[in-house]
Formats: sequence, structure tokens, C-alpha cells
Amino acid sequence: MASPPSLPRLPLSERLRRAGVAAWSLIGIFIVAIAAAWVLFKIRIIFPPLILAILIIYLLNPIVSRLERRRVSRVWGTILAYVVVLGSTFVLITAITPFVSRQLQSFSEDWPEFKVQIVAAADDASNWFADRTGA
Repeated sequence: MASPPSLPRLPLSERLRRAGVAAWSLIGIFIVAIAAAWVLFKIRIIFPPLILAILIIYLLNPIVSRLERRRVSRVWGTILAYVVVLGSTFVLITAITPFVSRQLQSFSEDWPEFKVQIVAAADDASNWFADRTGA
């Protein structure tokens, strides 16, 4: 079986030029990464609200655009979308709060029993492991 034809070897100057380009590219990427990390560190206080604002805009934009196609101005569509979404969220939280409160109260009452069961299960697992490994 014949071996595949080998590629011609590049001259030394071309190999050095390519190595230099690769090295400078890596240095540039490193500098950009450091600069981006520094900028993110400086804006870390405003970063979470900024992400939340972008998420809200992303989620509400289709609603506002659909209202705009139905000849509702963008300002009123935005206000309506915010009122509907915030109102729905408020109603949902109001409806769920008593249920969650009862669940938390039940959990806090049953916690001592759960704790005993968890400790017993951990002891059993520890004993099983010690028996299997001889530790």
C-alpha cells in the first residue's frame, strides 16, 4: 500500500512567522479576557439588575409587538404588558403563599423525626461501608 503524498515542508521563515502570529493572537486573547474580567468586576453591582432588565425586555417584547400589530401604541402596550404580568405574578404569589406556609410549618414540625431518620441512614451507610472495606 502506498503512503499518502507528504506535504512540502514550509521554509523556516514561514514557520517562524506563523508561530509569531499564533503567539501574538494568544497574547491578544489573554489581554481581552483580562480586560473583560476587569470590566465585569467593576460593574458587578449593576450586573444582576442589568441581566434582570434584559430578561424582562426579552420576555415582554413579543407581547408588546403583538399589541403593536393590533394598533396599540408601543408605550400603552408596554404598560399593559407590565400590568398584566405583574398582576398575574401577584395573584399567583398570593394564591401559593398559604400552601407554602402550611408546608413549611408541617416540615418544621416533622423535622426532629426526619433528623433521626437521616442520622440512622447515615450510620447504616457508614457501617455498611466499614463492613465492605474493612475500615
